[in-house]
Amino acid sequence: MVFVTGGTGFIGTKLVTELVQKGHIIHVLRWPTSNTEGLEHERIHLFTGDLMDCESLRKAIEGCTQVYHLAAYAKNWAKDSKTFYQNNVEGLCNV
Repeated sequence: MVFVTGGTGFIGTKLVTELVQKGHIIHVLRWPTSNTEGLEHERIHLFTGDLMDCESLRKAIEGCTQVYHLAAYAKNWAKDSKTFYQNNVEGLCNV
């Protein structure tokens, strides 16, 4: 099984699709508001959570032997400058 963060994003959906085509079972961590269009497949399991919520990470990664970490805050601006650090540094550390 393969765990993918950012699996609902532009690059992530392409990766998840390719991994499924190669026969893998995929666990995708997603926000409740994420667009999951194109991720409807019996070998794709969606887990609602957040990089800052270690319990949701544990549940989603359980049983996986590979990890692809694609999630990031990649916008040009955030209301709170801590958003970049929390998502891109602390989130990576949590994974």
